[in-house]
Amino acid sequence: MPQSIPDPHFIIRTPAQVPVSDPTPPIDLRGSRIDESLMARSLSSNSQRAYRQDLKAFTDWTQAPWAMVSPRFVAQFKEHLMREEKGQRVRSDATVRRILGTLKNFFGWMTRSRYLEFDPTLEIDLPKLPEPEADNLSQSEVERILDSAISETTLPERNLAVLLLLLHGFRAKSVH
Repeated sequence: MPQSIPDPHFIIRTPAQVPVSDPTPPIDLRGSRIDESLMARSLSSNSQRAYRQDLKAFTDWTQAPWAMVSPRFVAQFKEHLMREEKGQRVRSDATVRRILGTLKNFFGWMTRSRYLEFDPTLEIDLPKLPEPEADNLSQSEVERILDSAISETTLPERNLAVLLLLLHGFRAKSVH
């Protein structure tokens, strides 16, 4: 006698309910790259603090990841640094130059370390600073120095020669 085939029974298995946690926000690598760049250089703690402060001016200005920073972006940041409020510059040319110089050093390091393919700061010119005014010696001051070099030492000829070289602006390369 033929056997009958039983009716199929379907067992539906559901995966165990795994609690879904809130996704963690992405890690901001900007701070870690700054830390890494400072560790790669042998800087005093004061220099590290100054560089960190200059880079903070940039990271406070934008939340863009490093890879999204373009030359145009850096130019806009420079304009931001050079802005005026109430007819007065917010920052001096020297301060803007220092901050942009720090940014250039940082992006240069990022490029050399292969975190970025190109350096967005290459086309940015730093503000020119005026040459400091020369503070020349008076004729009487020069004479007193020369007299002192001749009279108060055991090697007056050498001292006089060195002072005359300095007085006339010779470079070591010019003297054979």
